[in-house]
Amino acid sequence: MPVYNGEATIGRALDSLLAQDYPQDRYEIIVVNDGSTDETFKVVAERPAVRYVELPRNMGIPSAQNAGLEAARGEIFAAFNDDCQAASDYLTEIAAAYLQLDKPLGVGGLIVKQRSGKVTGVTANYIEAIGTVTNQGVGDAGPSFVPAVARRFFSYLRSNYSAGQEDKLEDYPEVVELYGSNASFPIAKLRQIGGWDTSMAAPAVGGIEDRDVCFRLRQRFPDHRYYNARRANLMFDQDPRDSAASIKSYLLRPYRRGPFNYAFHVKNGLTPPLFPFPPLMLLILLADIALADQWPALIAFLPALVLLLPQLCYGWWVKRAVADRRPLCLLFPYFQAAEETMVLVGLVKGSFTYRRMTSSPRPVGPPAQEKMAAVLPEGRR
Repeated sequence: MPVYNGEATIGRALDSLLAQDYPQDRYEIIVVNDGSTDETFKVVAERPAVRYVELPRNMGIPSAQNAGLEAARGEIFAAFNDDCQAASDYLTEIAAAYLQLDKPLGVGGLIVKQRSGKVTGVTANYIEAIGTVTNQGVGDAGPSFVPAVARRFFSYLRSNYSAGQEDKLEDYPEVVELYGSNASFPIAKLRQIGGWDTSMAAPAVGGIEDRDVCFRLRQRFPDHRYYNARRANLMFDQDPRDSAASIKSYLLRPYRRGPFNYAFHVKNGLTPPLFPFPPLMLLILLADIALADQWPALIAFLPALVLLLPQLCYGWWVKRAVADRRPLCLLFPYFQAAEETMVLVGLVKGSFTYRRMTSSPRPVGPPAQEKMAAVLPEGRR
């Protein structure tokens, strides 16, 4: 469990792990304190059964994960966050998946709402809504003769429209990749690829290191697969002081992550995600404005287009609003449109950062070298 200033939540997270029904002599809890400046250490010290590792300064999630990997003595590395809680049979279900599945490369669980009324605020409810579904990921589904862009678009639609239908899924659905607190991997395989890539540590936002380690594991072991164990449940434990609960902070994350996201795709020879709906909606709105010169009446449709286009493009939220009897879901198309827009803008920023760093002939000092290490592929550093 990597933690940075997790004093408010880590106690409950640790208690949920200490209360597992899995045999206590068959698992260990390792907390890696990533340079916290609060009282995290004291909270952990109150639980002597927990192993404790402290980094000399705030070094980022990949460094903390690698410190935990180095200290680990078991066979499976289960990542966990200090702002989550595990159901009492979480580890039992994860272990059962490894025993039953054929060549598992990693196993995740299902993020569920902790209890009614726990999550407050529209942004927090959106985060909870997109976290309560089994992560199918966006791959390249479809026949090989279909262009890759078309396959990705089809997979994107299928993934979103199937969201919220966990009851119709098999016990261990295959997924594309695993994320953060909801991921476990065989330790031997993690060590074979050298653990997490510290150059993927997007400061204060994270996320790219998860995609990177999953990609490198899949490249090294192409006949293995990732799965979710639907009965392995974990729950968010929202800290009211967490800035992620504000829409501004939440949407700035994919933007700030942009350079690292772009570097990940360049390093691995991949095409960055191309969400189709934000540019499509922008083109429709611009077309309406341009044609208003000839047909002034069109400008009257502009407010209606702004309101209706997200509902039409992200129709799966309308579907969930009806199926779950949850009108709040009708606001989520606007959140997803804004989030995907920030991802695209962040990637554009990342492409300019990458080009500037790779084309600059000037000598650079240590601060600039650290920035370059974050955006350059390993072979060019």
